[in-house]
Amino acid sequence: MKKSILLSLALCGAMSLPVQAQSEYENPNWKESETKMATAQVLTLEKTTPRIMYFHDVNYVSRHGLDLKLQILRPEGKPGEMKKLPCIVFIPGSAWFKQNVYFNLPTFAKFAERGYVIALVEYTHSEVAPFPAPLQDVKTAIRFMRKEAERYGVDVNNLFVWGDSSGGHMSLMSVLTADQPAFDTDVYGEYPISVNACIAYYPVTDIKNIHIDPNSTSTGKSDSPEGMLLGKVDIDSHKPEADAASPVTYVSREKPIPPIMIATGTCDHVLPFSQSEIMVDALEKAEKEHVYYVLKGADHGSWEFWSPKMLDLVDQFIQKYIR
Repeated sequence: MKKSILLSLALCGAMSLPVQAQSEYENPNWKESETKMATAQVLTLEKTTPRIMYFHDVNYVSRHGLDLKLQILRPEGKPGEMKKLPCIVFIPGSAWFKQNVYFNLPTFAKFAERGYVIALVEYTHSEVAPFPAPLQDVKTAIRFMRKEAERYGVDVNNLFVWGDSSGGHMSLMSVLTADQPAFDTDVYGEYPISVNACIAYYPVTDIKNIHIDPNSTSTGKSDSPEGMLLGKVDIDSHKPEADAASPVTYVSREKPIPPIMIATGTCDHVLPFSQSEIMVDALEKAEKEHVYYVLKGADHGSWEFWSPKMLDLVDQFIQKYIR
C-alpha cells in the first residue's frame, strides 16, 4: 500500500519529503502540554496554506513491459474523509521520450495548495512503443483517477487535463480524440475520459509541419522526436500517419470540443511558434471556445509559464469551468 507523504518546499527550491507521522491509536488521557520554561517563547500560529500530501509512484497500469506511475499531490486530509476536489491530470513534456515526472513537483505542490488534486502522468515513451501508445496511457490515467476517486479525494465531475510541449500535444489529443476507439483501450473502460477543459503549453499540434518551419530544430527524419513517435519513420513519407497523430486534424465545427487554453512564447528555440498558431487558427475557424496567451520573450518551458501571474491565469481558466 502506498504511503502518503507530506511535501515540504525549502526556500532554495529544493524538496524534502518527510513522512507524515500518524498515530494508530488515541490516548483518552491526552491533554495539551504547557511549558514550565521561563525562557520559552510561546507562539500561536495561523494556518494560511494547507500542507500537501504526496503519493509517490502510484502504479496506474502495466503496459509494454512497464509499470507506469502517477505522482499525485493534494491538500492534506484524513484517508476516507478527504474533501472532494477538482483533479488536474498533467502530462509533462519530454519530446515523447522518457519523462522526468519529478522535475516540476515543487511548482505543482504550490498549485495544489489552491485546492486541487494533481496527477502527473508517466506514459509509454517512444523508444518503447509508438503512437498511439502514449495517448492510450493518458486516457487510462484519466480513468484511473476517477476509479480511485475515494482514495485520493477526487471530484469526478471536475477533471481537467494540462500538459506542456509533447505533453501539451497529449493533452489536446486526449480531448480531441475522445471518440476514437483506435486511440483507446478497455482498461477501466467503465469510467469516462471526459474532462471539463484542457490547457496546453507550447504544444505540438501539426506533426507534418514541424520540421519545415524556418525556426524548427527538427529534421523530420526517423530519428527526430516526431519520427520516433510514429515508429522511427521519415515524416515526409508518412504524412497520413502524421496527420492521424496531430490534434489539428480533429478540430471541426461539428465536433463537440471542451474549452481549450493555449500558451506559447515568442522566443521558443525548441518548437516553432507556428505550432500554437495553427491550432488557434483551427479553433477560431471552427468557432470553438478557447483562450490564447502569447508570452513576449518566453522560451520553451521558460520561467514565464510557471510565474505566479501565469499560474493565476490557469487557475482562473479552470475555475470558470468548475461544475
